[in-house]
Amino acid sequence: IEFSERLRWIDVINDVAFTVMDFQARGQPAAARRFLNRYLEFTGDYEGLGLLPFYEVYRALVRVKVAALTFAQVRGQRISSHADDFIRYFSAAQSLTEAQAPWLVIMHGVTGTGKSNVSETLLEQTGAIRLRSDVERKRLFGLSPSERSSGEIKDAVYGTETTRKTYDRLRVLAQQLLLFEYPVIVDATFLKRQHRNAFRKLAASLNVPFLILDVQATSATLRQRIAARAVASDDVSEADLSVLEQQERDQEPLAPDERVSTLRLHSGDPFDAAEVVGMFKATLEEGT
Repeated sequence: IEFSERLRWIDVINDVAFTVMDFQARGQPAAARRFLNRYLEFTGDYEGLGLLPFYEVYRALVRVKVAALTFAQVRGQRISSHADDFIRYFSAAQSLTEAQAPWLVIMHGVTGTGKSNVSETLLEQTGAIRLRSDVERKRLFGLSPSERSSGEIKDAVYGTETTRKTYDRLRVLAQQLLLFEYPVIVDATFLKRQHRNAFRKLAASLNVPFLILDVQATSATLRQRIAARAVASDDVSEADLSVLEQQERDQEPLAPDERVSTLRLHSGDPFDAAEVVGMFKATLEEGT
């Protein structure tokens, strides 16, 4: 396609939509959701999600057209294969026109509880878009999720002013995605009542269901995980033991009125993904 600028220069989210659609059409929705969320984390291209559904359907219909044209030209056993492609991608195009109901979930818990692992499972099973505070903190300093901070930047990444800017950014992004009609998971500690209230009010203003997902772990487990994370140096989060201790001192526990819309998990318990997703959906429906 390099001979034509009209074909060569396209919106990147258009190419992303092709991969996302193809994963889903081939019965791999979890892979599609992981890929999309990774792309968004590394690029910050959340505005592109406004066009993603259009491009997904467009890409599926292109595959339908190719299958139909090829079907008309082949003979014998190959006909069945192209007929299957036609049906697969036509069905995908139909399903992709069905909008999801948006909802807003915020995680809760100090660093090391396993919030990101739980939210990863949920986004794979529900199709939500996840916003991660650790990613957006780094983005404020021009760092990619995989980059490590150093010097003065490392000291500032978990500072009070950076935390304020991070939650402001997360709220703006969450609002944008909810208006695009995506379910949203905000993966942050949410240890301060004012931050939890801001997102609860956002959900109320847009009339979407709201849930707090509280993830807990023992003190020994927290310290073990943080030590292992520091050695591996392959995690997005750079929160160390000093950050954990500060969080433990400053956290504001969930109030009784907040617990009404809270689902609590303990990461030390056996983790059954299907059971957690079932509990999550049931709790979310109770709050609607």
